[in-house]
Amino acid sequence: MTVAGSANHWGPRPFRFSRDLGGVLDLMEVAFGEEAARFRDLRFLARLGPFLIPLEPLLREVWPGLVWEEAGRVVGNVNFARLPYLPRVWLIFNVAVHPDYRRRGIARQLMNLALERVRAAGGEVAVLDVEADNLPARNLYLSLGFELFERLTEYRGRAPAATPVRSPNIRPWGFRDWVVRRNLPVTGGGLRYLRVMEWQVGALLGALSPADLLLYGRRSRSWVCEVDGRLFGFGRVDRPLFGRRLRVLVWLAPETPEVLGQDFLATVIGQARAGRAVAVHLAAEPDRFELPGVWALQTWRRLDRMFKWL
Repeated sequence: MTVAGSANHWGPRPFRFSRDLGGVLDLMEVAFGEEAARFRDLRFLARLGPFLIPLEPLLREVWPGLVWEEAGRVVGNVNFARLPYLPRVWLIFNVAVHPDYRRRGIARQLMNLALERVRAAGGEVAVLDVEADNLPARNLYLSLGFELFERLTEYRGRAPAATPVRSPNIRPWGFRDWVVRRNLPVTGGGLRYLRVMEWQVGALLGALSPADLLLYGRRSRSWVCEVDGRLFGFGRVDRPLFGRRLRVLVWLAPETPEVLGQDFLATVIGQARAGRAVAVHLAAEPDRFELPGVWALQTWRRLDRMFKWL
């Protein structure tokens, strides 16, 4: 693993982009396996090393976090960031500990420190994603007071020949949707729209193509599903510039009528050309909404989104 600092240092300290990125990327590959592939584009930045030092204050805002260092090696990491569309809500991500250093309480200490930082910055809610079958991590978050918010299932394979459904309740996302919903409250029922707000930011950038291409290297199109002004579903298709997998995201409210939900799924997924490699992220009740078997998409993983009031 990449040497990050003094061989005499032990314990947590702030993440420094110019100094720690290489070590953190090494840690992600060991801890997350194939899922760490999404970080490979950052290897170029890691090689810049000292040249990034003048940009450290800016980079610290982009990727704040903490690392756990032992004998000059980064063996633990946690990042946290304020959500721009819900500034009182913070996302905690990239929680990882090297396998050789697990069961020593490192993850718990990093999480407690991260929650303290978020609380001190005015955060009221912390959210995170964890693989549903990762019982040690899931139990850790439950013991820290996190609660289950929603489940997301990711499917992978080749896009099916789905036919979009023509319905007055399904339409392309419009700028007015952002204007109307960007001030949803965090408390009470408003928390359930957290995922929708996250995807609507992507939709807003998709409407501003230069920004979307610059920040994410993709083009996005989005759709909403609503009845009498009541939002039941939100979907987005991210088309990468290069040969990577096309990503489809669909959120369906728990009370969505079953037929309407299936029609919306077919409409959003039907935007992908049949046979193209896709990753479908479906946030919905698994007992009511799932992809038709004839689409031949394989379940890749299930994620639990959890939250904690601070």
